Amino acid sequence: MVACETGGATGDPQTVSYYRRVGGYGIGSGTWSSQKLVDTVMNINPILAASQTTGKVAIVWNAPVDYVGNDINRWGQYENDVWYALSTDRGASFMALSGSIGHAVATSAIPGANITKYEGTSQWKAYCDMAAVITSDENLHIVWGCRKWTDTTSLYRRQSAIFHWSQDVPYIRTVVKAEWDTGGTGTMYAWGSDAAKMSIAECDSRLYVLYTQFGNADQPSADYSANKKVMNGELYMTASNNSGMNWDAPQNLTNSPSPLCADGDCNSDYWASMARYGRTDANGCEGITAGTKVLDIEYINDKSAGGCVQTESGIWTTNPVMWFATPCRDVVAEPGYNDNAGTGYGECYADLPLLVSPDGDTTIILTMENNGLADNSFSIATSYTDGAGWITPVPASGVISSGLVNTVDVQLTFTAPAGAPDPSAWVGKITVTHQASGSPREIPVCMTVASVFYYPESVVLETTCKKIKLWNDGHMVNNAGGYALDFIGDCDTFNVNITSNIYLYDGSPIVCYVKGDDTLRYMAYSYTFTDEFGLRPMVPWTLGDSSFYWKASCEYSTADTAIGFIADYYSSKDASKCSFIIQKLRFFNLTETAINGVLVGEVLDWDIPSDTGSRNGSGFDLTRDMIYQFGGEYNDTLENLCAQNSNDRYGAIAAYPGTTFMNAFTVDNATYVYNTTSPWTILAPFPPGAMYEKMLATEGFDTWSSSDPDSEFTDLSTVVTFGQYDLIPGDTFTVVKVLSTSKTGLTYLNAQVDLARNGGLWSQTCCNKAGDANNDNKVNVGDAVYIISYVFRGGPAPVCPAEGNANGDLTPQGANKINVGDAVYIISYVFRGGPAPVCGVGL
Repeated sequence: MVACETGGATGDPQTVSYYRRVGGYGIGSGTWSSQKLVDTVMNINPILAASQTTGKVAIVWNAPVDYVGNDINRWGQYENDVWYALSTDRGASFMALSGSIGHAVATSAIPGANITKYEGTSQWKAYCDMAAVITSDENLHIVWGCRKWTDTTSLYRRQSAIFHWSQDVPYIRTVVKAEWDTGGTGTMYAWGSDAAKMSIAECDSRLYVLYTQFGNADQPSADYSANKKVMNGELYMTASNNSGMNWDAPQNLTNSPSPLCADGDCNSDYWASMARYGRTDANGCEGITAGTKVLDIEYINDKSAGGCVQTESGIWTTNPVMWFATPCRDVVAEPGYNDNAGTGYGECYADLPLLVSPDGDTTIILTMENNGLADNSFSIATSYTDGAGWITPVPASGVISSGLVNTVDVQLTFTAPAGAPDPSAWVGKITVTHQASGSPREIPVCMTVASVFYYPESVVLETTCKKIKLWNDGHMVNNAGGYALDFIGDCDTFNVNITSNIYLYDGSPIVCYVKGDDTLRYMAYSYTFTDEFGLRPMVPWTLGDSSFYWKASCEYSTADTAIGFIADYYSSKDASKCSFIIQKLRFFNLTETAINGVLVGEVLDWDIPSDTGSRNGSGFDLTRDMIYQFGGEYNDTLENLCAQNSNDRYGAIAAYPGTTFMNAFTVDNATYVYNTTSPWTILAPFPPGAMYEKMLATEGFDTWSSSDPDSEFTDLSTVVTFGQYDLIPGDTFTVVKVLSTSKTGLTYLNAQVDLARNGGLWSQTCCNKAGDANNDNKVNVGDAVYIISYVFRGGPAPVCPAEGNANGDLTPQGANKINVGDAVYIISYVFRGGPAPVCGVGL
């Protein structure tokens, strides 16, 4: 028996242990061994396989990839190798195998071997699912699931593969790959991928792999529930007659599509288990001829796809446990085809750009694989939307053999066209015609010609009570739990009903304007730096600090490089001012001609911790130029282990003095983010036309409200419009804004926003007394005279500009504006009881 033993909080590494029982069955009979340590891991998936005739036993498990070693902080459930341990004496002892267990285990652990040895740059890494069998010829066979990686740190949405290894064919062989572009329409089960939950069996001298598949290359997301939009799976099986060296085309066993089904009426075939060995059906059953060799399969017919424990997934339903027997069919000897091009080359189609320097070239290896049981002839052609002849494939035709050597490497050379502008984009297509299913294979290409190109990178800005992750392509947070303006050490971290490590899910600037007949919309929210409507980095991060604050600065632009941004983020080192950050955002025209009527604003997808998912309410405060969201309270009781209710949790954006929002509003995400039906379809989230009209037409502050009294809260986003601008080349506009969160109510939120708006971050640098322009530690008419002398007579400037800027207004560049308005402001305060002076900015 093998088992995982938790060592602490959810998500901590867990030991894999082995126990062995010897002796007769029944109460009081037999003896269990003491616990024997196998490994320390992140995935809960160790399995056993045993021979039917000898004492051979195998333990198979996932362990953290060797290149992260014992660094537990770098372990993850997605990034694993496949290990096995082997015994020939019914588990009494385990053989010394090539390799070692380099993880956090005792030196007396069972010896094992790493069969994958993935590197940091490997395209595939083991995730979650595996199965094993010892066949009648006494060879161990292992199949496992992998997730596809775009680089060393990022995963594709659901793209996955199943691989096979055996002792008699000790090579990693492809069983099936699910690399279609899944898009964002249908979501995935937790702990799932598009090819998942595999079993392996032997029957009639052949191998069979059973698995659940979600979508396919022709319809990647066509079959999902109408409510949660979680994909419905179907059971597929593939067979091999050469010990797993090659596999035939998978066949759909259940064929139970249920597109846009209502929760409770879906047919998602999942969590299947197949007997490891076939049997002869002596009597015949379900239309099978008596005497046929069959494999028994059991699975769950999930009536609400997903797991109800995960709030973003399914609902509670009663699901039938299904059984059927399937004949041990012969293999279908036909070619197979896979390649490593994914969804295409370049930033228009993938997460990484295809970058070529002007007058230069670059080379990529296209590896074509034939995992089928017959040879596959191929030919390659190129076509172009822009230019011609800049893609060269070598070889352009040939045969991908079946058998052990079943790959062909094609060298693709991409050459910058003569005179290509710097920067510029070039679109084309590579077409592979072959003899397997899915021919022709079309690989889109988007080549970027540029002498300078920057990749996104993140920094963490901290206060004494919270953190926020910032990206140099305009993203704030980007779903980074624990770095989302949440509270460090929040007691609700232990409440399974609340995701208290996220307050701000994601945010970014949004830019809308009309160009010809098109309404354009650019934002980092929901887009990567490679998307045509995203924002892209212009320089790396610059970090700085003073005695009183930390600072992070970056530059980015719209994807068409027409509008640039300089963003400066500040956080206080003062523990009493730990619940806000300040951002100064400057934007300007990067072209040589005017861009008129540009709407610039901010999108903030708050997910304030709530009793149910991310359902929030919203409100605003005109005196503070602030709009906020708050958590949904359903139980009217204090949360588990915590002294606050969900409706005491807030997240807000407020204008800094000198900045005035043109408007601000909240919208429901069901309409503006997740709605991909007509007329918005692929234009969601925040469709350009709808956002342009709403940002232009909204007057003042406006919040979402429900017509259903039982639906007071929902998933909301806040949109702020700074203004509509005519961007003349050379002009720079500046806005300064405050982001703040609270877990103890509106009073604390207001206090933190007031501290920020009243120069709380900067005043300690020089502003000891707001309005004290002549620095005599008094505020009186002498300060007004001092300012007038400075403005009109060339007198000395205020020693501390932040003290002279009595009304707190700013120049377009975000500096203190000192003019006659400050003198009038001081006179009004001294003689007429007007508002007290404020400290200007120190940025």
